[in-house]
Amino acid sequence: MNLIKKIFGQENGLTSRQFYFPYFFNERDFRKLISPFNLTTEVKFDEKTKMASELDLINNNETKLTIEFGQSLMIENENLITWSTDKDTLTIKKFDLEFNSDSKIIEIEIPKLELGTNQLENNLGLTNFITYIRSEKIKYDLDYYETFAIIVITDDVVEMIPFDWFNEKGGDYGYVWPALAQIDTYGNLIGSGMRMENFKTELRKKAYNTVYSK
Repeated sequence: MNLIKKIFGQENGLTSRQFYFPYFFNERDFRKLISPFNLTTEVKFDEKTKMASELDLINNNETKLTIEFGQSLMIENENLITWSTDKDTLTIKKFDLEFNSDSKIIEIEIPKLELGTNQLENNLGLTNFITYIRSEKIKYDLDYYETFAIIVITDDVVEMIPFDWFNEKGGDYGYVWPALAQIDTYGNLIGSGMRMENFKTELRKKAYNTVYSK
């Protein structure tokens, strides 16, 4: 059994476990993932809202990295991957968890992505990296449908797939949204989100909803 895969939760056939700070973040579980690198965490809170606002990664009482509110993150192959999305840009960063080298970054311009496959000029060596974005290229006949797309990145290829199963239910912008995603060995999307039940859908076909329990 591959020890790294066992530690990072990939032995069950799923791609790496994702977190979204702070809403979908279990500090105890995340600490287990980074403990082999002699790292721990400290969550800082906003004085006014009393909500978690920053996550520090600490080695020997030294802060190595600060994760901001609204960042997604995962541990993969001894690296930390973080990403965030605004209206026009998907920004992905890769950090060596020994912090012996500089971080690597790619910025993907969302308006330039087409449905189907797109080429990256540079890459972070990602395989089956999966997340969600909103895209104006996603269009439906009914105005109340959402416009989410699933993004899958492997090496220098970015695939943009309409998230029909979610979009066609009609969204509540900013209230209900998908957050976490993994791909299983059968090519299914396993996910969860804000004010949503956990779900399992076919990734590249018009999906059906199968509620499941972890």
